[in-house]
Amino acid sequence: MTEFSNEYLLSISKKDLKIEAVNDGNKITLVNGDIENAACYYYGGKFFLTDFLPINFDANGAYIKEIGANKNIRLLSKDNLFKKTGNLCFIAENEVNLPEKCVNRKV
Repeated sequence: MTEFSNEYLLSISKKDLKIEAVNDGNKITLVNGDIENAACYYYGGKFFLTDFLPINFDANGAYIKEIGANKNIRLLSKDNLFKKTGNLCFIAENEVNLPEKCVNRKV
């Protein structure tokens, strides 16, 4: 996630993932791969499953535009995926209530 800039967009649906280059409103698909159930994110202690999840980038990293709000949800730049019941979910930055498996444990 740290290698992308505002010229890129990750477009994730229930069936696939696209990496797109965005220039003057035009999108060019650079990579298109089959991946199921990755349109999910963890924010505010809850999982959100969607039909479509666009992940945008700017100088501060990756973010999701929260649906129905004028707010951006920042995503972790590394270790940012969590598998929940067959879904791959992106984890929001600054989560204080991480799912149990996300918490670093010392053995």
